[in-house]
Amino acid sequence: MTTNDLPLQGLNFQDAEQALKIRIKGKALRIALPSLLAAERLFNGSNPEPFLALGEQKIKALLIFYFCQPSSNLSSDWLFFIIKQHSDWVAEAWLIYAVENLKIKNQSPYTALLSEIRSKPKFKDVAHIVLPKLLARFPVKIAQSHFSDFLEVLLGSMQHCSVEQLTEILYQRLSKRSISPLQKAYLLMAGLWIKPQVFEKKLKPLLQNKQIVTEQLLEFIRLMRLSREKIFDWPIINSHAAALLFKLFAPHCRPQHTNDALKDEGREFLYQLIIQLRQNISNESQKSLFALAAEPNLGDWTYHLNNALEKQ
Repeated sequence: MTTNDLPLQGLNFQDAEQALKIRIKGKALRIALPSLLAAERLFNGSNPEPFLALGEQKIKALLIFYFCQPSSNLSSDWLFFIIKQHSDWVAEAWLIYAVENLKIKNQSPYTALLSEIRSKPKFKDVAHIVLPKLLARFPVKIAQSHFSDFLEVLLGSMQHCSVEQLTEILYQRLSKRSISPLQKAYLLMAGLWIKPQVFEKKLKPLLQNKQIVTEQLLEFIRLMRLSREKIFDWPIINSHAAALLFKLFAPHCRPQHTNDALKDEGREFLYQLIIQLRQNISNESQKSLFALAAEPNLGDWTYHLNNALEKQ
């Protein structure tokens, strides 16, 4: 190391822990920025050995310093190198950083970073490790400022977890009595997409809750569909669950295209539900279509429901 790299010589992981503690108070650790600048100078893609010689603990400390930077955008050359070589180090540092930041109640500290980790292929190995762990460690009562982070983690877990792993996490969270109706709704919608035969039976008591804000659930559907990944294809659900969801969303979405992205995604979902009910030739499906067609507050959809009955 040269004299320019002196900040790295005495660096240890306790410095990163201290940086996280004072960040909650809106402060930055004095050695954090000099350490990151020294890391940029030290790293050389054609000769990374001097950088790797820092060792696991110092590199994890640098990772946490990096995540704490207000302008952090996950674009550093040394970060990309460490992701390729030691994605587990990056995941562990990110998880420590993320869990600690959940203590900051009045701001959403890392939604942009979460979006990158969730959606960009180069972070796939990190996402596989960190997103399910972070979802499981979110507080039962989520601060309003953290809901966007929660949604990013939930969507990312749907993309990067196995169905079995995510089903277990969702069940564990849904079993907690103190979670809000809105969080339950998001968890159930995620469950319907990954394993409908397990989660559809939990719909009725939740959808009868007057605190559920339909527009927020429509936004969740829109975010899922934006991904275009196979996991977010329309789920196949039973007739009873399809009817419940139709009654929830139909009053808020017209059958015609509206140039409203939120309601148009809801419209597409409702058409998918009608198709599923029409293609299901069981008595239960027919009864669901009859009941929906008779609902007075679904007038805009009555023609399409009756048309489905005729073609069933």
